[in-house]
Amino acid sequence: MAVIIKTARIAVTTTALALVLAYPIAYFMHRLAGARLRMSLSLLFLVPFFTSYIVRTFAWRLILGRLGLVNTALQALGVIQRPVEWLLFDEFAVQVGLLASYLPFMIFPILLSMTRIEGSVLEASEDLGASAWQTLRHVVIPLTTPGIFAGSLFVFVMALGSSVEVQFLGGAAESMIAIMITDVMRVLNFPLAFAISTLVLALLILLLVIGNRYLGLSELFRSVSR
Repeated sequence: MAVIIKTARIAVTTTALALVLAYPIAYFMHRLAGARLRMSLSLLFLVPFFTSYIVRTFAWRLILGRLGLVNTALQALGVIQRPVEWLLFDEFAVQVGLLASYLPFMIFPILLSMTRIEGSVLEASEDLGASAWQTLRHVVIPLTTPGIFAGSLFVFVMALGSSVEVQFLGGAAESMIAIMITDVMRVLNFPLAFAISTLVLALLILLLVIGNRYLGLSELFRSVSR
């Protein structure tokens, strides 16, 4: 149970951090960036997926390690005297790896939902005297709720089932559901592995039903097929 709670906590934290970072990025790409810059930013977030998943994760060991880029830069600037140990082989490194891997899955659903907002709606808000912040808070964010939920669901599901980041960045002391299921299957305890997997699957189905029922999740993807 402790591993399940810890996995859920890490997945929720990763989802929240991804949302905080992704929404301003998506808003900038849609409202402020030109077509060429928007394309460049899209490619910037997609290029890492052209490399191996394991290679991308392993690269963070070179960045966060005792002799990695972060510690080297901090020491060169005089911020620290000795390398910071907790950057790697700790839950912090796992969070960084998960966030780096799945941030695009939060950005693009939000960006997609923003493209569905009619320009006349934003113009009407401005004509009624709303400031940019008021328009964002009362118009844009409510209308992009399906994209927020879709991106959050993507990140949460993938973070929930991740194991590579934990094994490469978290060290031997870290464990998550995917690793626990693998360990259980190694000792041929298939009923327990099936029970854990079913519990996770039931949770995901429940989230999908709630999202479609109350947030109109299906409408977001229905617009893509038109």
